[in-house]
Formats: sequence, C-alpha cells, structure tokens
Amino acid sequence: MNTTVVYYSNTGNTKTIADTIAGILGCNSLAINLMKQGRKTKQELDQEKELFQNAVDKCNQSELVFIGTPTEFRKPHFKIIDLINQLTIKKAAIFCTYYGMLGATIFDLESILLCKSISVINKHSFRVGTEEYRFNLNVSQYKDEITPEHIKMASDFALATIGSDKPLSIRLKGICGADCMKCSNFNRSCRGAGFSCCSGRQCDIYNCCIIRKSYSGCEDCNKRSNCLLIKKQNNFV
Repeated sequence: MNTTVVYYSNTGNTKTIADTIAGILGCNSLAINLMKQGRKTKQELDQEKELFQNAVDKCNQSELVFIGTPTEFRKPHFKIIDLINQLTIKKAAIFCTYYGMLGATIFDLESILLCKSISVINKHSFRVGTEEYRFNLNVSQYKDEITPEHIKMASDFALATIGSDKPLSIRLKGICGADCMKCSNFNRSCRGAGFSCCSGRQCDIYNCCIIRKSYSGCEDCNKRSNCLLIKKQNNFV
C-alpha cells in the first residue's frame, strides 16, 4: 500500500513516533515544520511553506496517510488542520502526543476528517510525561521523553493499521445529545455540528444552537447563550 506519514512536531516527540511508524512500514515521514524555539527567519518560513506543500502533494498521491500532531491546549495543532483541509485522500490514521490531559485532540481530528469524507481506520494517543511540573516551582524538573514502551506502541499501531481496512465507528454527538450522523442538519444549518461540538465540548456559544428556533425571539436575544431556561429545558444543566 502506498503510505505516507505526515506530522507537526514542536519538541521532537511527535517526530520520533512518526519516524518509528514510517520505519516499520518502509515509507516516507514528512514534517510540515522546522523545530526551532523563538522567531523564525524569512528563509525558514519560506522553507516551511515548501515542506507544507510537499507534504500535501505527497499525501494526495497516497492510499493511506498517517497524520500526527502534538496536543496544543487540548486540541490538534492548527497547521495540521490546515493540512487536512487540503487533502483529497480517502483513508487516514491519526495519532497525537500529549502530556497530562488529552482533551479533544483526537475527537476534533476525527470530526474534521469525517466532514472531508476521509475514513479514519485507526487512531492512537501517546502520553509523554506528566503535568506534575505545574504544581512545582521548579519547572525545569518537568521531563518528557519517548521511552522504549512508546516505540513499541508506535510499532504495534503501525502494523495494526496496515492490517485493517475497516473505518472506525466515530462517536459524534451534538450538544443536544443526538447522533450527528443521523441528523438532517449535520454539516448544513446546524451551527453546533462538526468541529465545534463533535469533540464533546459544551461551549456556551453553542449551548442552545440546536433548539434556538424552537422559542420565539430566541435567535435575537443577546442572552441566548447563557439562558438557564433553555439549558434546563434541554438538560444542559
């Protein structure tokens, strides 16, 4: 199978996982960024643009793409989202590296890919390090490192993905509790569908988007997003 691994990496953890997967499968491992602390030069920014476009081109020529991202504030990195939005592939496997709390990273990736009609055939999250440093004045004591256990998990993930061709059953529910995939408004008129609520987050902005048309004047009310009556009526509180 023509396979490509593409990733964004800040500190090298996601790169190591991506390179491990590519090594097991004998395929390309493509970065879309340069790992550098601080401001990048114009030459480096231009180089990143070339890396990004090369990754898009290579991925779109592949039958299967492994997509890797670090967790940024419990979400996938925005550059990976930009990449996905330019893909025309049919199948993908997703993975992320994180410390402490995973958040909605995997759910968001699943949702974005689903809206692009790209099947997700496998997924994995790699916890690297802990959040203990948050409760310690000495931040330098925090360590994140890839262990032999991570390498084994990445290898197993790669082999299991190649051995499976069945799309995963993605858990997508709107803030109303309904199954998004069975809802006629999904990805159409529903403001709460797709990226904004499929991750399971219940942001106040979307807390009554599903049912706002059921109440006279709701749509024009500036207190709509914090309306306790609406939340209570629909089991949000």
